Amino acid sequence: MRTVDYLIISYASLPLPRPRSYQVAKLLKHLKGTFLLITSESSRARNLDFSLDSYLNNVENNTLRVRDKSDSSAARMLFNIIPALSQLPDKHLMWIPSVITLAKRLKKKILPKAIIAISRPETDLLIGMKFKKIFSVPLVVYFSDPWADRPYTHYTRFMKWVNSALEAKVIRNADLILFTNEDQQNMVMQKYPEYIQRKSTSIEHCYDETLYPRCVNKEGRFVVRHMGNFFNYRSPEPFIKAIHLLVKDNPDLERQLLVEFFGQRPVEVQKYIEELSLDHIIELKASVPYLESLKLMSSADLLLLIDTESEHDTFYNTFFPSKLVDYMGAKKDILGIASKNSPSARIIKSYGGQVFSSRQVEDIAKFMLTAIRYRRVFRPNLSELKKYEAGTVAYEFEKIVPHGMT
Repeated sequence: MRTVDYLIISYASLPLPRPRSYQVAKLLKHLKGTFLLITSESSRARNLDFSLDSYLNNVENNTLRVRDKSDSSAARMLFNIIPALSQLPDKHLMWIPSVITLAKRLKKKILPKAIIAISRPETDLLIGMKFKKIFSVPLVVYFSDPWADRPYTHYTRFMKWVNSALEAKVIRNADLILFTNEDQQNMVMQKYPEYIQRKSTSIEHCYDETLYPRCVNKEGRFVVRHMGNFFNYRSPEPFIKAIHLLVKDNPDLERQLLVEFFGQRPVEVQKYIEELSLDHIIELKASVPYLESLKLMSSADLLLLIDTESEHDTFYNTFFPSKLVDYMGAKKDILGIASKNSPSARIIKSYGGQVFSSRQVEDIAKFMLTAIRYRRVFRPNLSELKKYEAGTVAYEFEKIVPHGMT
């Protein structure tokens, strides 16, 4: 019988290129305790990222991969016929039976000290409850995003009730509940009695300094880069307007500035850039592998974060985008467009960056003018930065997990 400190369930892991995959990889790389990771068999997925293979040798040696039958033709047909199934709690529901079958076999071979279930997807948390019963050990659940309170998922009243009930069951069964930040922790846990709230805490995203190359800007222009996709609640339009205003008032800066957006290339964004005659300054580029993205961050002059924001700045944004911690690891200046009450805004300001709302187009233009013309000298807050180092976060994780078991 083999004893391991942590039996970890995380559907997302490399080479599946999801934000959660990279965070899991960095945490596991720096754990002192022994672990076994159960994750999805991702060979059928597109655009797999193998750039961290050598970095993850010890992780892969302790990984078991299970195919998700939710991606079969029959499952996809069923989801099309009954769309509500994809919200019970997500599209990976059919992964559960295969993982439970594996767990029953593993029970004869391993003895974990704790189960760690990491969302998203929330299916992982349901599996965690099953594992707790199978192995009779404490359960730690990690919410990378809110579940029933997630603002971008449009539930019917019935599906909202179902997911709230599933979330409550997980939280009541968990021995320790982790969140990415205190805002998210408070929003989710305020629904529960105080004795349950005491089971929760937060643990930061992390970066690994060894993954960043030492490189400089060779473009000859002031380079601004944004990594990641845009969607309805995260638009580059305010920043594009600011750049238009900047070069209109300061035409000499046109040849001194390059803005690159890496990720999906929405047609409407490209059209907007062309309408403002900014296509010689602002370029939309395809997504790149993770290590290449870190290289691009390290060789930029300014990194742009566009966070979810409501029209009237009243949206209770509890999200801590993992790419923000990657930006910070590059030790470059950060310009955030975010709600002033969001975790992203507070983290950027503590780090030493600058934050504006989407309505402050003129202020953004003024900031860019100073940054380009006078080459704003940036020095990150190193004491703040240290909190997010992978070794620090892994140490904090292993310090609080035993505490949560008492």
